[in-house]
Amino acid sequence: MKKILGFGIVVFLVFMAAILTTNYWNTNNTEKDVLKYETSLPMTYKKLLNEYQESWNLSKGEAMGELESIGLSDQDNRGKYKILWVQLPKTEENICGGYIQFLCQTSQEKQEEMINEVLGMAFGLKEDERLFYNGKIKIWWRDNDRLEFVCNGEFGAAKRDEPRRLQSLLIKANEEKELSIYGDQLSEPKYYCYSHQIIKF
Repeated sequence: MKKILGFGIVVFLVFMAAILTTNYWNTNNTEKDVLKYETSLPMTYKKLLNEYQESWNLSKGEAMGELESIGLSDQDNRGKYKILWVQLPKTEENICGGYIQFLCQTSQEKQEEMINEVLGMAFGLKEDERLFYNGKIKIWWRDNDRLEFVCNGEFGAAKRDEPRRLQSLLIKANEEKELSIYGDQLSEPKYYCYSHQIIKF
C-alpha cells in the first residue's frame, strides 16, 4: 500500500512539474508577441538627428538627408519634436515583427508639449537593418491621441543602392494617409509582413 501511495505521489509531482514548465515557456512566448510602443520626451532638431542616426546605423550626412526629405533641417533651432517608437508583435502573419518610428512635431498646450503633426515614419527590422519594408501602409489619426495603421507587404534587401527609409506622412488629427513604399527597388522578399494596430500617445 505504501509503495502504491509513494508511486502515486511521484507521478503527481512529475505531472505538476510538467504543467509549471509548460506555463513558464508559454508565458515567455506570449511576451515576445506583445505590441510595444513608447513616446519620447520633447527634443530639439539636434537630438532628433542623433536619435534617428543611431536607430538606423546611418552616418550623420545620411540622417540629415533623410530628415531634409520631410522638411527638417539643421537651421531649425525653435522646433520641438517627439519620436513614437513601435515594436510590432511577431505573429503567424508577421513572423519577423518590425520596428516603426513615427517622427512628430509638437506644440505647447496647457504647459505641455503635445503632438500636432506626424511628419514621417521609418519602418525596418532591428535584427537586420539591411532589410527594407516593401508594400502598403495606411494610417489613421483617430481623435487627438491614437494612431491606427495597417501594413501589408514584405521585407527584402535593396537591389542596388539602399533606398531612403524615412517616408513623408504630414498628417494631423482626424486625417489619414496611405503609402506605397519602394515598389520594385527591392530584391526577392524574405519575410511577409501584415499587422493591424492601434496605439495611443
